[in-house]
Amino acid sequence: MGDLVPKGATTSDAAGPRSVQGCARVPGAEDNLRRVAQRGARVPRGLPRQTERPMSGVERKGGRRRRVPAENFQGHVEMEAILEDPGYGVRQNRVHFHDGSHTNWHLHVGSQVLYFVEGQGMVQELHGELLETEAGDIVHVQPGARHRHGAREGHSAVHIAVTLGESIWDNDPRYHA
Repeated sequence: MGDLVPKGATTSDAAGPRSVQGCARVPGAEDNLRRVAQRGARVPRGLPRQTERPMSGVERKGGRRRRVPAENFQGHVEMEAILEDPGYGVRQNRVHFHDGSHTNWHLHVGSQVLYFVEGQGMVQELHGELLETEAGDIVHVQPGARHRHGAREGHSAVHIAVTLGESIWDNDPRYHA
């Protein structure tokens, strides 16, 4: 798996990985996802099997946008819940950042991966450089990295956020502990 970028790695090569301390692009991630899909997915042990009535294991998600809590975001931001699985501690959301809007500073107990799918975005670690992103960029945020993300000033952006574990925002006393 040569696609992992060590924390703190940097390069000026525009085609190579760029990192801002705990946040890094993951080159080749699309190829890895394609290879995994070609191998086929298996149902993990312990998951419920289908009952008498056949149910589809495939469904379209998203489409219902909701405003996000104002205390955790700056500007006009809408979110579409894709998946929330407390048993595995995984959340996936498609987030729409309008005209320079962004998250407030926060951290995650586990990792976060941001798949930018539209517009001109940004990710920044606290006291770090601003990492500019565009559609197709994938950014990995290390557990515990205090960061923010969203659209660049004067632009909009959409990303799919895959988050492991709890999010702790800058208005939570645990953030400063």
